[in-house]
Amino acid sequence: MLPMLVQYLTGLCCVHANPHAVEIVLGDFVFDEASESDRDVDVTVTVEGSDVENAAYMAYEVKREATPLDSARVEALCMKLLDMPNLTHRAIVSTSGFSAQAVKKATKHGVTLYQFKPWIKPLEQQFMGLGMKGSIQECFIVQRPLLCWPNASVFVNTGANSPDSTVQDLDTVFSKSCKTHKKYPAFRDYKNELFLRSTEQLLTTPKARQVLDTFGREMDARAPLQYFGQAWPHTHTMDTIADGVYLKVKDEYYQVQSATIDGNLQWQLGEPPLYYCIENIVTKEPLAGAIISPDLREGSMKAFVFSTKSRTIGIEFVQLEERHLNSIKKLSLGSSSDRSSK
Repeated sequence: MLPMLVQYLTGLCCVHANPHAVEIVLGDFVFDEASESDRDVDVTVTVEGSDVENAAYMAYEVKREATPLDSARVEALCMKLLDMPNLTHRAIVSTSGFSAQAVKKATKHGVTLYQFKPWIKPLEQQFMGLGMKGSIQECFIVQRPLLCWPNASVFVNTGANSPDSTVQDLDTVFSKSCKTHKKYPAFRDYKNELFLRSTEQLLTTPKARQVLDTFGREMDARAPLQYFGQAWPHTHTMDTIADGVYLKVKDEYYQVQSATIDGNLQWQLGEPPLYYCIENIVTKEPLAGAIISPDLREGSMKAFVFSTKSRTIGIEFVQLEERHLNSIKKLSLGSSSDRSSK
């Protein structure tokens, strides 16, 4: 997952782990007493008490690293959080864990450590409120169908005045300024976008819904790990003017005005979801659990978020805007009462 999706997911877990939270903000800014300036914090949680003085202001730094965080890295994060006197609770969340020395360092400074880890412990040991026994994988089998173009060709229309040409996957795609397109540098990238955009538009059509109903009944009967539904021929043409995509043909640039996909559509069973738990490194108590299903589109996922305090299951649909893919700033998730739940 993208680092920003990990940050977002941590925020969602905080939503469901803190039923009394009044606000949860990703990429918040908190006053740093040492530097006398506002500094960014990955996730902040505000929990109101009986009066303003009793309000809890929690901060979580979220790190997605390839190796466990060492003591130097953790100490730097601890010092950053400790220089923020408005905070009442401080925590660091890592997807890769912490070294033994880092755990000692954080404990000395009163900073709680959490780890994103595979959710494998039986539910009756950590999520007693659900009233279920066995693993999360056994109790919640999530099989997600995806509409796909398994065998299809893309034909682009560059206007009546453009010469005939064949576009290859590795051919460069250009912007209006005749420079390499930032979002789709090669035609292969643009073609993948067209396939994805097309299926997003077609998945609610009557034919697609009809085939999906049959596919769903077959999945319920067979419960396979991988399965392909009935394929049917289809042609789909889309206007592409707004994409600002140009192709170079014989030293001239021509805008792609429309694109036509011709081939077969098919419902396929997607990749198995990811089951994760955010667990306290020292006490082994979970903050929350989540079933994560990343979408094919970058920065998009669906998640079921589980609280340790109730039977409530949060159903979350996440689509980061392009400006958030690398950095999230001041994005409010509201409170637990604002979220959709089941």
